Amino acid sequence: MNLKITAVGTSTASNSSIQLATEAIASCLKKTNINHQEIDYLINVGIYRDENMVEPSMAALIQKKSEINLDFIKFNTPVTTFSFDLMNGASGAINAFHVASNFMKTKDKNYCLVVSSDNHPGGQSDKNFPITKYGGAFLLEKSKDTNKGFQNFYFTNTKDLEIGFEGYIDLDEYTTSSRTNITIVQHANYIQKLGIFLGNEVLAYMKKNQLNVSNTLLITTQQSSDFSFQVAQIAGIPEDQVISLKKFGNPHTSCFAIGFEHLLEQELAKKNQNVLFVGGTGGLSCSIAWYKL
Repeated sequence: MNLKITAVGTSTASNSSIQLATEAIASCLKKTNINHQEIDYLINVGIYRDENMVEPSMAALIQKKSEINLDFIKFNTPVTTFSFDLMNGASGAINAFHVASNFMKTKDKNYCLVVSSDNHPGGQSDKNFPITKYGGAFLLEKSKDTNKGFQNFYFTNTKDLEIGFEGYIDLDEYTTSSRTNITIVQHANYIQKLGIFLGNEVLAYMKKNQLNVSNTLLITTQQSSDFSFQVAQIAGIPEDQVISLKKFGNPHTSCFAIGFEHLLEQELAKKNQNVLFVGGTGGLSCSIAWYKL
């Protein structure tokens, strides 16, 4: 049993992280014949959310807004939806793919939504907030074709802890307006160090798994406009096989949804081609998911 991507959707029309995720789900499911009430799992990987909310889980609020299995009497279905938040910076979707691939081994489970969204907690634009507002949603489905879909996953960290990038609420500075503000700090040389680290890990991963470079596309987190190309250069992947997200800014946790949707819409992929989802975040940490089209 493998896990495949059945559909992907994105949204950038709202100033609410919850609404962005909800609209991405609607866009995603609209491309399928799957009903909302058939969803077994909903995993939210978004980080920067409305009014810096911590509880209840954003996944529960997104599930409510999307009206996914809220009323067992109104919707006579044997399916129940388990929703939760899973956070690992910009790389969260890869962790969610990994978790879903294990959850879906359960006999009667078939569909999982992996949802992302980030926006300034105050809902406004802020020159000091480097994240581009976006929502993304993947619909994952169980598949019997082991030669397609997610093949395996890889996670590692540098031996020496390096935070690199962090967001926090400065209560002393913002006091009573803390719910609608956030402080973002990016450490010196973080992007350069992360790019080198990811590039070397991707190179080693491709060698270990005997992946043909000429048949592999790359989608990475978007710490800078040329970050994907920095990683690709070190990994030996040609520039024309990089799914460029330059025009999207830094959509943070939604980078993989945007990249995969762009790949499909622009018909950039070929049958049997490999796609590497590569995530990097503070730690320094590296996450890789190998997907076969």
